[in-house]
Amino acid sequence: MQREDLSSMFDYDLWANSKWREVAREIGQEDVLVHIVQAQVIWLSRVQGTPIWQVSAGDLTLQLERVSRSWKRVLLGADLHQTVSYQNSRGESFDNSIIEIVRHVINHGTYHRGQLRGIAAERGMDFPETDYMGFLREGSYSRGHAGVL
Repeated sequence: MQREDLSSMFDYDLWANSKWREVAREIGQEDVLVHIVQAQVIWLSRVQGTPIWQVSAGDLTLQLERVSRSWKRVLLGADLHQTVSYQNSRGESFDNSIIEIVRHVINHGTYHRGQLRGIAAERGMDFPETDYMGFLREGSYSRGHAGVL
């Protein structure tokens, strides 16, 4: 997978999370979006070796944009096969490449948006369709501008 492809996945992720913002609030599950973004921040800090910042529901839209931009900047300059050593929340040590971490971060968000979809459907509420093909069809991604910050 090329840098531009990975960068476009963060465009998709931002688009999808933004579409769920209001519905998540309506169903009382905004904490799921906060969790998605906080996890992205944690992984970003592991890759960059920087402090973790706290995400809150109050400024979630700004945090969604901030973490997406930050990941895209990492992708522009990083050796994607570089190994990152880190400890998980239980103190266990692991090593993964940046490309493996990026794939995990994107899949993690998709997984939790699926949870939100299930909750909304269970409650009989309308919800946004945020499949990747919808992102492409909506024209939110311009093939010639992937990776542009």
